[in-house]
Amino acid sequence: MVSSIPADADVILDGLVGIGASGGLRPDAAELAAAAALTGAPIVAVDTPSGIDPTTGAVPGEAVRADVTVTFGCLKAGLVVGPGAARSGLVELVDIGIGPHLGAPAALIPDEADIADWWPRPGPTDDKYTRGVLGIAAGSDIYPGAAVLAVGAALAGPAGMVRYAGTALEPVRRPTRKWSPAPICATPAAYRHGRSAPGSAPASRLPGCSGRCCSPTFRW
Repeated sequence: MVSSIPADADVILDGLVGIGASGGLRPDAAELAAAAALTGAPIVAVDTPSGIDPTTGAVPGEAVRADVTVTFGCLKAGLVVGPGAARSGLVELVDIGIGPHLGAPAALIPDEADIADWWPRPGPTDDKYTRGVLGIAAGSDIYPGAAVLAVGAALAGPAGMVRYAGTALEPVRRPTRKWSPAPICATPAAYRHGRSAPGSAPASRLPGCSGRCCSPTFRW
């Protein structure tokens, strides 16, 4: 193990400890891990970043924060769960031919093809209700960002209808006019005070809300 890390290192290769290590890094190794981070050089970890638990992803003390982790044979759970995942950077798996000798996996990670198979596909008899109605209560009139992002993401998903119940009505409506379907908007207060009831026509329009964006069926 090196005693120090050159300040002008171009790349740092982390192999302080292996996957059999347990507990936090010992003091000398912990100092090197901290020094590596200060150089600003890219860090490539071998198998797992030193200092993370390869099974649980726990980080019991100082640990290397890798930009790239090259792991061999199979993904270690600690690279994809817990704090260890945040310290692993881009993970590259190298096949070394031990796959047939490994046991059952501890975890399964879906890839793009898996998600495509799981994605609901509406049939000819489906409607907005059988496809699912998603209610969102997020953001506020002062901080509307969460509402805009949540509604925008929901409209890109498989739900048949998106109902927004919050106080960021105008910010939500403005960007979603470009998307389809449009969200159905109503404030929580409208339902708490009996201005509309599930399954019935609205008793009154919300201020500044067109008929298209008022819904009586969001349950708060």
